[in-house]
Amino acid sequence: MSQKEKSLAHFQNLYLLAMADDKLEIEEKIFLTEITRKLGLSLEDVSPVIDNYKNLDMVIPETNEQRLHQLKDLVRMMVIDAQIHDDEYTICLRFAEKYGFSQGTLEGLIDQVIKEEKMN
Repeated sequence: MSQKEKSLAHFQNLYLLAMADDKLEIEEKIFLTEITRKLGLSLEDVSPVIDNYKNLDMVIPETNEQRLHQLKDLVRMMVIDAQIHDDEYTICLRFAEKYGFSQGTLEGLIDQVIKEEKMN
């Protein structure tokens, strides 16, 4: 998988979580825009994901380090609007399990991200 494909997969996973409640909050849009820039992706690159997200599924990163990094970004996306919606949590847990992590690991990341957000 090329770096661009990995970046698109990362964006796709985040977008799937963001749309779990069928709406994109302003905080989620801002976060996705920042991630898109960091990943070096253009609107043209991510448009197919945005247009077809209902037909897409998660993409599992290749390495444990990539999976943990993406799971942390997914947790950031989940808590960005200061609420953890049940459907978002369920999807995040599904990602965690598919990535090989336990619910305890997910809970620890949630606590860590919330603490980091309070410090910023």
